[in-house]
Amino acid sequence: MTTAQMPLFEEPTMTADDPLDLLRNADLVVLNSSGGKDSQAMVSYVAGLAAQVGALDKIVKRDVVRQVIRSFDGRYTGFWRRGIALDCLGIRAAESSKRKRKLPLTQDSALTTRGRSVFTWLPIHTWSDEQVWQQIAESALPYSPVYDQGMSRLSCSFCVLASEDDLVCAARLRPGMAALYADLETRIGHRFKVDLAMADVVAQAQALGPIAPQPRGTAMRRHLGDQATDAYLRRLTA
Repeated sequence: MTTAQMPLFEEPTMTADDPLDLLRNADLVVLNSSGGKDSQAMVSYVAGLAAQVGALDKIVKRDVVRQVIRSFDGRYTGFWRRGIALDCLGIRAAESSKRKRKLPLTQDSALTTRGRSVFTWLPIHTWSDEQVWQQIAESALPYSPVYDQGMSRLSCSFCVLASEDDLVCAARLRPGMAALYADLETRIGHRFKVDLAMADVVAQAQALGPIAPQPRGTAMRRHLGDQATDAYLRRLTA
């Protein structure tokens, strides 16, 4: 005697052309956030879309993203098909040529199994800096103060992936830490980066001098102007 199996429903087609449909069709929406402005804008944007289609209950925000996704299996949650998970990242094409080549929606073959289909979604991939700041302004949520002090990205103070401008800015903000890096560079006989020595970064920072503390909203003001920034600050402190 054989036992009949319940047929699986056909999986919906996943396309980045309609973000609302993506969220309707997904069973799990994982929001990745580094704490930087792009991640913040992405989280705010996706949460707003999810609210429009009644999908807020699908959202999870976790540090250990892959553990969350690996524990998800549509066959055991009543879907009778593979569950669909969206892994959302705040990556933008404007950040680098490598990121520009990325597609806004791709299937993650490493995490896709018989029980789940996992898609990596870049909701703000085509956004400009101004669009990012506009989303933050509309959300009325605070952003990292490092942007107001002149940093273009949020990372470690002295990240090997940072631009030279950001490294010089960081050295002006934390001269003591920069001096420790330069001293270590001398003692071990290796540059901080292949094409850039921390000693050169320190020299540039010393020539420019320390950065005076900047008021909240300085970074936003550079991108959106006074009117939008003042409105944001009023909502932030209301």
